[in-house]
Amino acid sequence: MISSDVYVFLNSIDIGKINSFFRTYLSDFMPSDDFFEYPKYGTPIMYETDIYEEMLAYIVGNKKDYTFYFDTENSKSPYKQSVLRINKDNSMLLRVSVDSSIEQKIIEFLKKEFNTDDVFVTYNIPPITSKEDILKALSRPDTALMSNEE
Repeated sequence: MISSDVYVFLNSIDIGKINSFFRTYLSDFMPSDDFFEYPKYGTPIMYETDIYEEMLAYIVGNKKDYTFYFDTENSKSPYKQSVLRINKDNSMLLRVSVDSSIEQKIIEFLKKEFNTDDVFVTYNIPPITSKEDILKALSRPDTALMSNEE
């Protein structure tokens, strides 16, 4: 099985759309962490909780950088992993690793759901965290930008 990483970048966060995406495509996903703290791996701890939604609200409300990781134990799921990156400017990047056979379906859903053409696919690059990283990645031959013109 070949996997693809499908990314969507948004200039501002819409928690409702994030939740809709997870309900629609990643309903059996759970956060990889059982406990959340900010800063992650740093001191002093400014906020901690074991509830993902509370941590998301804290990060968004206080304009902090944070990366959430999600996994599934459902081996039959075409979705393998997901990453939600929140940047301190309240932009966000959502990554879903999928079986390449459903790549186009995910691309179209992300474009429609988030009303953006900033959806792209990578096969072998380091994790992306910002719009600048996207632009750098797009100059590489192993990255494809998926837009309405294609």
